[in-house]
Amino acid sequence: MQALAQATPVLGRAFRRAKAAIGDHHAKLKAAIADVRALQDSLEAIRREIASRTDTSRFQQATEKARARFELEKNVDSEINWILTQLAAAEADRRVAPMRYAQMRSDGSEAFGLFTKQHPAWRSILEAACRVKLELAEAERKNISATVRQQIGDGFGSDDLESEPRVKRARREVEMWRGLLNQCVNERDALALWARVIRNLNE
Repeated sequence: MQALAQATPVLGRAFRRAKAAIGDHHAKLKAAIADVRALQDSLEAIRREIASRTDTSRFQQATEKARARFELEKNVDSEINWILTQLAAAEADRRVAPMRYAQMRSDGSEAFGLFTKQHPAWRSILEAACRVKLELAEAERKNISATVRQQIGDGFGSDDLESEPRVKRARREVEMWRGLLNQCVNERDALALWARVIRNLNE
């Protein structure tokens, strides 16, 4: 009983330290995620700009207005205008057809290439976010381990603690973010790295 009484305050202090660390890391994570979101917004703007190069909707709108005018006026001038706008729309589509085909087959590397030129520090920003996520995962693992230890008592060894499902999930989370952090430095496929980190940050 005396040993249990001595262990309980120790576990309580460990639990409080872990909770405080989690709170600190959540604040850091909020700032890191904001930096990543800014990068995502920039990449999306680049993608929209590339897509706008093949956007011929303005010609379709002009054709529809010309048709409506002809339906209303029923005269030669409005009919000629309608025919001319249809010809212009067809020519616009013809000119951008090769670019549309290229975009359909694209893996997104054109947009990402422009993005990395505009934001040469993008890896460092992802790395910072992954580091905070790793620190948070480690703090949560300690918190979970302290909680489980408190629940199961001293009658179980370290192997029993590590095999507990909650502890195992927390350990896998730590391993995942440690791996992603290393990839931020070593991964050569930049586009794959970006997609992988963003996917896990969004989960």
